[in-house]
Amino acid sequence: MTEKYNNLETLRSETSKQVGDFLKKHYKQDTLTPYLKQSALDFIKNCRYRKDDVRVVLTKLGYEINGGKDLDYILPAMASIHSILLGFIPLDDIIDGATKQSFKNPEEFAKKLALAYSLSTKLKESGRNILRENYGNLSNYSKMEKLISESSERLDGSHTLEVNFHRKKLFSEYSISDYINLVDEATSVLIATPFVIGGLLASVDEERGKTMWDYGIEVGRLCQIRDDFLDYINPKITGKLAFADLCEKRKRFPLLLAYKVGNKKGKQRIEEILNKENPLQEDICKVMEMITSKEMKRKTREIVDEIYDRAIKNLKQLPIEQPAYKSLEEITNLFAIKEN
Repeated sequence: MTEKYNNLETLRSETSKQVGDFLKKHYKQDTLTPYLKQSALDFIKNCRYRKDDVRVVLTKLGYEINGGKDLDYILPAMASIHSILLGFIPLDDIIDGATKQSFKNPEEFAKKLALAYSLSTKLKESGRNILRENYGNLSNYSKMEKLISESSERLDGSHTLEVNFHRKKLFSEYSISDYINLVDEATSVLIATPFVIGGLLASVDEERGKTMWDYGIEVGRLCQIRDDFLDYINPKITGKLAFADLCEKRKRFPLLLAYKVGNKKGKQRIEEILNKENPLQEDICKVMEMITSKEMKRKTREIVDEIYDRAIKNLKQLPIEQPAYKSLEEITNLFAIKEN
Protein backbone atom coordinates (compact mmCIF):
# COMPACT_ATOMS: atom_id res chain seq x y z
CA MET A 1 0.00 0.00 0.00
CA THR A 2 2.93 2.37 0.64
CA GLU A 3 3.92 2.48 -3.06
CA LYS A 4 0.30 2.84 -4.11
CA TYR A 5 -0.09 6.19 -2.35
CA ASN A 6 3.32 7.67 -3.08
CA ASN A 7 1.86 10.03 -5.71
CA LEU A 8 -0.90 11.14 -3.37
CA GLU A 9 1.57 11.68 -0.54
CA THR A 10 3.81 13.76 -2.82
CA LEU A 11 0.82 15.83 -3.92
CA ARG A 12 -0.29 16.34 -0.35
CA SER A 13 3.19 17.24 0.85
CA GLU A 14 3.89 19.72 -1.97
CA THR A 15 0.47 21.35 -1.70
CA SER A 16 0.70 21.62 2.09
CA LYS A 17 4.05 23.40 1.75
CA GLN A 18 2.71 25.83 -0.85
CA VAL A 19 -0.35 26.63 1.24
CA GLY A 20 1.72 26.85 4.43
CA ASP A 21 4.16 29.30 2.83
CA PHE A 22 1.27 31.41 1.53
CA LEU A 23 -0.37 31.58 4.96
CA LYS A 24 2.90 32.31 6.76
CA LYS A 25 3.50 35.27 4.45
CA HIS A 26 -0.07 36.44 4.91
CA TYR A 27 0.00 36.28 8.71
CA LYS A 28 3.42 37.91 8.98
CA GLN A 29 1.97 40.91 7.13
CA ASP A 30 -1.25 40.92 9.16
CA THR A 31 -1.92 43.54 11.83
CA LEU A 32 -2.03 41.16 14.79
CA THR A 33 -0.53 41.47 18.23
CA PRO A 34 2.89 39.76 18.30
CA TYR A 35 1.58 37.05 20.65
CA LEU A 36 -1.48 36.19 18.54
CA LYS A 37 0.54 36.38 15.32
CA GLN A 38 3.11 33.90 16.65
CA SER A 39 0.33 31.68 18.02
CA ALA A 40 -1.32 31.60 14.59
CA LEU A 41 1.96 30.77 12.84
CA ASP A 42 2.75 28.05 15.39
CA PHE A 43 -0.73 26.58 15.02
CA ILE A 44 -0.50 26.43 11.22
CA LYS A 45 2.88 24.71 11.52
CA ASN A 46 2.03 22.22 14.26
CA CYS A 47 -1.69 21.54 13.87
CA ARG A 48 -2.43 17.88 14.62
CA TYR A 49 -4.27 17.46 11.30
CA ARG A 50 -1.33 18.40 9.09
CA LYS A 51 0.19 14.89 8.71
CA ASP A 52 -2.82 13.04 7.33
CA ASP A 53 -4.95 15.82 5.89
CA VAL A 54 -6.31 15.74 2.34
CA ARG A 55 -8.50 18.81 2.68
CA VAL A 56 -5.63 21.04 1.61
CA VAL A 57 -5.53 19.28 -1.79
CA LEU A 58 -9.27 18.95 -2.37
CA THR A 59 -9.75 22.54 -3.54
CA LYS A 60 -6.96 21.97 -6.07
CA LEU A 61 -8.44 18.65 -7.21
CA GLY A 62 -11.95 20.12 -7.41
CA TYR A 63 -10.56 22.80 -9.70
CA GLU A 64 -8.46 20.46 -11.83
CA ILE A 65 -11.08 17.70 -12.26
CA ASN A 66 -13.17 20.35 -14.02
CA GLY A 67 -10.39 21.43 -16.37
CA GLY A 68 -8.60 24.07 -14.30
CA LYS A 69 -4.83 24.25 -14.86
CA ASP A 70 -3.50 27.46 -13.27
CA LEU A 71 -1.86 26.71 -9.89
CA ASP A 72 -1.14 30.38 -9.22
CA TYR A 73 -4.83 31.11 -9.69
CA ILE A 74 -6.03 28.40 -7.29
CA LEU A 75 -3.36 28.81 -4.58
CA PRO A 76 -5.07 31.70 -2.71
CA ALA A 77 -8.30 29.65 -2.66
CA MET A 78 -6.51 26.64 -1.20
CA ALA A 79 -4.95 28.85 1.48
CA SER A 80 -8.26 30.60 2.16
CA ILE A 81 -10.28 27.40 2.63
CA HIS A 82 -7.49 25.80 4.64
CA SER A 83 -7.37 28.77 7.01
CA ILE A 84 -11.16 28.77 7.44
CA LEU A 85 -11.29 25.03 8.15
CA LEU A 86 -8.31 25.23 10.51
CA GLY A 87 -10.33 27.82 12.39
CA PHE A 88 -12.68 25.12 13.66
CA ILE A 89 -9.92 23.03 15.23
CA PRO A 90 -8.75 25.09 18.27
CA LEU A 91 -12.18 25.08 19.90
CA ASP A 92 -12.86 21.56 18.67
CA ASP A 93 -9.77 20.37 20.54
CA ILE A 94 -11.09 21.95 23.72
CA ILE A 95 -14.52 20.36 23.33
CA ASP A 96 -13.20 17.06 22.03
CA GLY A 97 -10.85 16.67 24.98
CA ALA A 98 -7.76 16.15 22.84
CA THR A 99 -5.76 18.50 25.05
CA LYS A 100 -7.58 17.84 28.30
CA GLN A 101 -4.60 16.31 30.08
CA SER A 102 -2.68 19.57 29.75
CA PHE A 103 -5.27 21.49 31.80
CA LYS A 104 -3.76 21.62 35.28
CA ASN A 105 -6.28 24.04 36.80
CA PRO A 106 -9.33 26.14 35.89
CA GLU A 107 -7.19 29.24 35.34
CA GLU A 108 -5.02 27.50 32.78
CA PHE A 109 -8.12 26.08 31.09
CA ALA A 110 -9.62 29.57 30.83
CA LYS A 111 -6.41 30.89 29.30
CA LYS A 112 -6.27 28.11 26.71
CA LEU A 113 -9.96 28.56 25.92
CA ALA A 114 -9.48 32.30 25.36
CA LEU A 115 -6.53 31.67 23.03
CA ALA A 116 -8.47 28.97 21.17
CA TYR A 117 -11.34 31.40 20.63
CA SER A 118 -9.02 34.16 19.39
CA LEU A 119 -7.21 31.78 17.03
CA SER A 120 -10.47 30.36 15.74
CA THR A 121 -11.91 33.79 15.02
CA LYS A 122 -8.75 35.07 13.32
CA LEU A 123 -8.19 31.98 11.15
CA LYS A 124 -11.77 32.08 9.84
CA GLU A 125 -11.75 35.84 9.33
CA SER A 126 -8.42 35.83 7.48
CA GLY A 127 -9.51 32.94 5.27
CA ARG A 128 -12.59 34.80 4.13
CA ASN A 129 -10.57 37.96 3.56
CA ILE A 130 -8.13 36.06 1.33
CA LEU A 131 -11.02 34.64 -0.70
CA ARG A 132 -12.68 38.05 -1.12
CA GLU A 133 -9.44 39.85 -2.03
CA ASN A 134 -8.57 37.33 -4.76
CA TYR A 135 -11.95 36.26 -6.13
CA GLY A 136 -14.44 38.92 -5.05
CA ASN A 137 -15.05 40.04 -8.65
CA LEU A 138 -15.92 36.56 -9.95
CA SER A 139 -19.51 35.78 -10.92
CA ASN A 140 -19.34 32.66 -8.73
CA TYR A 141 -18.04 34.50 -5.66
CA SER A 142 -21.49 34.86 -4.07
CA LYS A 143 -21.98 31.10 -4.39
CA MET A 144 -18.64 30.46 -2.70
CA GLU A 145 -19.44 32.89 0.10
CA LYS A 146 -22.87 31.30 0.60
CA LEU A 147 -21.39 27.79 0.71
CA ILE A 148 -18.78 28.82 3.28
CA SER A 149 -21.40 30.55 5.44
CA GLU A 150 -23.74 27.56 5.36
CA SER A 151 -20.92 25.12 6.05
CA SER A 152 -19.63 27.26 8.92
CA GLU A 153 -23.07 27.29 10.52
CA ARG A 154 -23.28 23.50 10.27
CA LEU A 155 -19.82 23.05 11.74
CA ASP A 156 -20.56 25.42 14.61
CA GLY A 157 -23.80 23.55 15.30
CA SER A 158 -22.01 20.21 15.22
CA HIS A 159 -20.40 21.02 18.59
CA THR A 160 -23.83 21.02 20.22
CA LEU A 161 -24.75 17.81 18.41
CA GLU A 162 -21.49 16.27 19.61
CA VAL A 163 -22.27 17.05 23.24
CA ASN A 164 -25.84 15.77 22.92
CA PHE A 165 -24.70 12.64 21.12
CA HIS A 166 -22.08 11.66 23.67
CA ARG A 167 -23.54 12.91 26.94
CA LYS A 168 -27.31 13.16 26.96
CA LYS A 169 -28.66 9.80 25.81
CA LEU A 170 -28.20 6.19 26.75
CA PHE A 171 -25.75 4.27 24.60
CA SER A 172 -28.41 1.73 23.70
CA GLU A 173 -30.59 4.44 22.11
CA TYR A 174 -28.15 5.32 19.33
CA SER A 175 -28.01 3.82 15.87
CA ILE A 176 -25.37 3.84 13.16
CA SER A 177 -27.60 6.29 11.29
CA ASP A 178 -27.41 8.69 14.24
CA TYR A 179 -23.62 8.46 14.08
CA ILE A 180 -23.59 9.08 10.31
CA ASN A 181 -25.85 12.11 10.73
CA LEU A 182 -23.36 13.59 13.20
CA VAL A 183 -20.46 12.92 10.81
CA ASP A 184 -22.39 14.63 8.00
CA GLU A 185 -22.57 17.83 10.05
CA ALA A 186 -18.84 17.87 10.82
CA THR A 187 -16.18 15.81 9.04
CA SER A 188 -18.13 15.41 5.80
CA VAL A 189 -18.66 19.17 5.58
CA LEU A 190 -14.91 19.67 6.07
CA ILE A 191 -14.29 17.36 3.09
CA ALA A 192 -17.08 18.44 0.73
CA THR A 193 -16.70 22.22 1.11
CA PRO A 194 -13.12 22.65 -0.18
CA PHE A 195 -13.82 20.23 -3.04
CA VAL A 196 -16.88 22.16 -4.24
CA ILE A 197 -15.09 25.51 -3.86
CA GLY A 198 -12.50 24.24 -6.33
CA GLY A 199 -15.28 23.33 -8.72
CA LEU A 200 -16.88 26.76 -8.42
CA LEU A 201 -13.55 28.35 -9.34
CA ALA A 202 -13.71 26.26 -12.51
CA SER A 203 -17.27 27.55 -13.11
CA VAL A 204 -19.13 24.26 -12.64
CA ASP A 205 -22.90 24.28 -12.95
CA GLU A 206 -25.33 23.40 -10.14
CA GLU A 207 -25.68 19.75 -11.17
CA ARG A 208 -21.92 19.17 -11.23
CA GLY A 209 -21.57 21.00 -7.91
CA LYS A 210 -24.15 18.68 -6.30
CA THR A 211 -22.31 15.60 -7.57
CA MET A 212 -19.08 16.95 -6.10
CA TRP A 213 -20.80 17.70 -2.77
CA ASP A 214 -22.34 14.21 -2.60
CA TYR A 215 -18.94 12.66 -3.31
CA GLY A 216 -17.34 14.74 -0.56
CA ILE A 217 -20.02 13.75 1.97
CA GLU A 218 -19.40 10.04 1.34
CA VAL A 219 -15.62 10.45 1.52
CA GLY A 220 -16.06 12.37 4.79
CA ARG A 221 -17.94 9.39 6.22
CA LEU A 222 -15.13 7.05 5.19
CA CYS A 223 -12.57 9.43 6.64
CA GLN A 224 -14.29 9.64 10.04
CA ILE A 225 -14.82 5.90 10.39
CA ARG A 226 -11.14 5.34 9.60
CA ASP A 227 -10.08 8.01 12.11
CA ASP A 228 -12.30 6.49 14.79
CA PHE A 229 -10.54 3.15 14.40
CA LEU A 230 -7.13 4.85 14.40
CA ASP A 231 -7.92 6.21 17.86
CA TYR A 232 -7.71 2.62 19.08
CA ILE A 233 -5.10 1.26 16.69
CA ASN A 234 -2.69 4.09 15.79
CA PRO A 235 -3.58 7.48 17.34
CA LYS A 236 -0.26 9.01 16.23
CA ILE A 237 -1.73 9.45 12.74
CA THR A 238 -4.62 11.60 14.00
CA GLY A 239 -2.57 13.37 16.68
CA LYS A 240 -5.02 12.44 19.43
CA LEU A 241 -4.30 10.91 22.81
CA ALA A 242 -4.37 7.09 22.82
CA PHE A 243 -7.88 5.75 23.51
CA ALA A 244 -9.16 9.32 23.92
CA ASP A 245 -12.59 8.40 22.55
CA LEU A 246 -13.03 5.58 25.07
CA CYS A 247 -11.70 7.57 28.02
CA GLU A 248 -13.95 10.51 27.13
CA LYS A 249 -16.90 8.10 26.63
CA ARG A 250 -17.53 9.26 23.08
CA LYS A 251 -19.89 7.07 21.09
CA ARG A 252 -17.75 6.74 18.00
CA PHE A 253 -18.05 4.06 15.33
CA PRO A 254 -15.90 1.20 16.76
CA LEU A 255 -17.53 1.15 20.19
CA LEU A 256 -21.01 1.83 18.79
CA LEU A 257 -20.82 -0.98 16.25
CA ALA A 258 -19.25 -3.37 18.78
CA TYR A 259 -22.28 -2.72 20.96
CA LYS A 260 -24.71 -3.30 18.08
CA VAL A 261 -23.16 -6.61 16.96
CA GLY A 262 -22.33 -7.83 20.47
CA ASN A 263 -24.31 -10.36 22.50
CA LYS A 264 -26.08 -9.52 25.76
CA LYS A 265 -22.91 -10.08 27.79
CA GLY A 266 -20.86 -7.90 25.44
CA LYS A 267 -23.40 -5.07 25.61
CA GLN A 268 -23.41 -5.24 29.39
CA ARG A 269 -19.62 -5.11 29.48
CA ILE A 270 -19.52 -1.98 27.33
CA GLU A 271 -22.16 -0.29 29.48
CA GLU A 272 -20.18 -1.12 32.63
CA ILE A 273 -16.99 0.35 31.15
CA LEU A 274 -18.77 3.54 30.07
CA ASN A 275 -20.21 3.96 33.57
CA LYS A 276 -16.73 4.00 35.11
CA GLU A 277 -15.13 7.36 35.83
CA ASN A 278 -11.83 6.18 34.34
CA PRO A 279 -11.53 2.98 32.26
CA LEU A 280 -8.80 0.60 33.44
CA GLN A 281 -6.19 -1.10 31.28
CA GLU A 282 -8.17 -4.33 31.42
CA ASP A 283 -11.24 -2.42 30.17
CA ILE A 284 -9.27 -1.15 27.19
CA CYS A 285 -8.12 -4.71 26.45
CA LYS A 286 -11.70 -5.98 26.57
CA VAL A 287 -12.84 -3.26 24.18
CA MET A 288 -9.96 -4.04 21.82
CA GLU A 289 -11.02 -7.70 21.77
CA MET A 290 -14.55 -6.69 20.81
CA ILE A 291 -13.68 -4.20 18.09
CA THR A 292 -11.20 -6.59 16.45
CA SER A 293 -13.54 -9.60 16.43
CA LYS A 294 -14.38 -11.37 13.16
CA GLU A 295 -18.03 -10.28 13.29
CA MET A 296 -16.99 -6.69 13.93
CA LYS A 297 -14.60 -6.74 10.97
CA ARG A 298 -17.28 -8.27 8.72
CA LYS A 299 -19.93 -5.71 9.65
CA THR A 300 -17.48 -2.80 9.40
CA ARG A 301 -16.43 -3.92 5.94
CA GLU A 302 -20.08 -4.17 4.91
CA ILE A 303 -20.89 -0.62 6.05
CA VAL A 304 -17.67 0.86 4.63
CA ASP A 305 -18.21 -0.86 1.27
CA GLU A 306 -21.73 0.59 1.00
CA ILE A 307 -20.38 4.09 1.59
CA TYR A 308 -17.46 3.46 -0.76
CA ASP A 309 -19.76 2.32 -3.57
CA ARG A 310 -21.79 5.52 -3.30
CA ALA A 311 -18.62 7.62 -3.31
CA ILE A 312 -17.31 5.87 -6.43
CA LYS A 313 -20.70 6.21 -8.13
CA ASN A 314 -20.48 9.98 -7.68
CA LEU A 315 -16.82 10.08 -8.67
CA LYS A 316 -17.57 8.28 -11.94
CA GLN A 317 -19.85 11.15 -12.92
CA LEU A 318 -16.80 13.46 -12.97
CA PRO A 319 -14.41 13.73 -15.97
CA ILE A 320 -12.39 10.50 -15.82
CA GLU A 321 -9.96 11.81 -18.44
CA GLN A 322 -8.62 14.51 -16.10
CA PRO A 323 -5.39 13.63 -14.20
CA ALA A 324 -7.05 14.70 -10.96
CA TYR A 325 -9.45 11.75 -11.25
CA LYS A 326 -6.70 9.31 -10.30
CA SER A 327 -5.82 11.29 -7.19
CA LEU A 328 -9.47 11.40 -6.12
CA GLU A 329 -9.73 7.66 -6.68
CA GLU A 330 -6.67 7.13 -4.48
CA ILE A 331 -8.10 9.33 -1.73
CA THR A 332 -11.34 7.34 -1.79
CA ASN A 333 -9.47 4.03 -1.64
CA LEU A 334 -7.22 5.30 1.13
CA PHE A 335 -10.09 6.13 3.47
CA ALA A 336 -12.00 2.98 2.56
CA ILE A 337 -8.80 0.98 3.24
CA LYS A 338 -8.92 -0.67 -0.19
CA GLU A 339 -5.86 -2.72 -1.06
CA ASN A 340 -6.57 -3.16 -4.76
